[in-house]
Amino acid sequence: APGVGNNLAQLLADEPDSNVKVAAWGSLQSPHYGWVQQQLLEALYGEDVNVANAASRYVARLDTANMSRFFGRVAMEKVCASARANLLGLAVEYDYLDAPVQTLAAFIKTSNDRYVKAAYVNALGGRWEQLTLIASLLEEETDPAITTAAMNALSKLVNGGNIPHRFQSKLVEVIQLGFEKQDLATVALASGLVTHPDLDSLVPTFQSDDFRAAMQAAYDNLELPQDVETLMALQSAMDYLTGVQSAESVVNPFNHPINWDRLADVRDDMRVVLSTSKGDIEWQLQVNEAPGSVESFLTLVDSGYYNGKTLHRVVPNFVVQGGCPRGDGFGGQDYSIRSEFAPLKYTTGAVGLASAGKDTESCQWFITHSPTPHLEGRYTIFAYVTRGQEVVQQLEVGDVIENVTLFP
Repeated sequence: APGVGNNLAQLLADEPDSNVKVAAWGSLQSPHYGWVQQQLLEALYGEDVNVANAASRYVARLDTANMSRFFGRVAMEKVCASARANLLGLAVEYDYLDAPVQTLAAFIKTSNDRYVKAAYVNALGGRWEQLTLIASLLEEETDPAITTAAMNALSKLVNGGNIPHRFQSKLVEVIQLGFEKQDLATVALASGLVTHPDLDSLVPTFQSDDFRAAMQAAYDNLELPQDVETLMALQSAMDYLTGVQSAESVVNPFNHPINWDRLADVRDDMRVVLSTSKGDIEWQLQVNEAPGSVESFLTLVDSGYYNGKTLHRVVPNFVVQGGCPRGDGFGGQDYSIRSEFAPLKYTTGAVGLASAGKDTESCQWFITHSPTPHLEGRYTIFAYVTRGQEVVQQLEVGDVIENVTLFP
């Protein structure tokens, strides 16, 4: 109805809360385009990266006619890098713009920022003709952010279905290369592809001696507890190919008792300040509800571990995540801590520990943009933001954690 369209357009133009704008873009469909096309360009050209990314994802839901109109109007040079990567991925997939494939390849070659480059690499997953470029990036790159993005692009191709027969042999080669890299992320993502239902016809090829040897070598290179997520994925893939479930499931042993001496002078209202490249964020630690998590975090702070780490994951209107030693979400410490599921709520500004399942937490944490009750009882809460939530809303992938300061 015209009234609904006008109301949406007015909300996107006037609403000051970026979370609301992100949610609004997430709710729009192609028929709304006529009412919000000007707001779409303003969002893409604006300074709020999270809103721009949400707006770029709306473009993917446009029908052919509206998408063609959009690409006829947008000035790509005005769009921030991450949203531009999303749009270029669509342009490659649906053949909009002039020479989108060459444009995307040029951005990959010339990008100096690892996360901007990773965003462009991830956008290669729109067309099977990019498989050779994905393979070369996977083989030649050493930065885990880039190789992880290459495997994500490969996964996007497979998830799109309709795998052309002429690319199947090369696809198997690239998946095998994921194992041969013996990298945590490439092995985990390659494992997921082995069990992908759309690749059932390739199972006999996956059972070849060379392919299985690559999987076994990758398995032998992994260790608990730090590699638990990849081990679980790889064990599942190996079981899938043999048709026999492993006698022992992958479970982290208890390996990191709480250092109670470190908590002796930690009051229940103790605060820390996280200084980032966008500003300061103050947390109040929840030592009574999550003593092991707080102790581990403080011990890492004492060592300066978080200084210089990046925010590697941002999902608008959901979370920002950091603390990974690799910078791609697959890294951890050589220990894990027990989950602590206290009766705390995932309200806006809750700080939780990332995990791959119960008792696998380590050094990565996330901060919520908005209430996320579906995380309760699944992820430990060990702090809440008490000041600087507006900074949290502005954080984007690649922003730096400069240091963490304790206030006893």
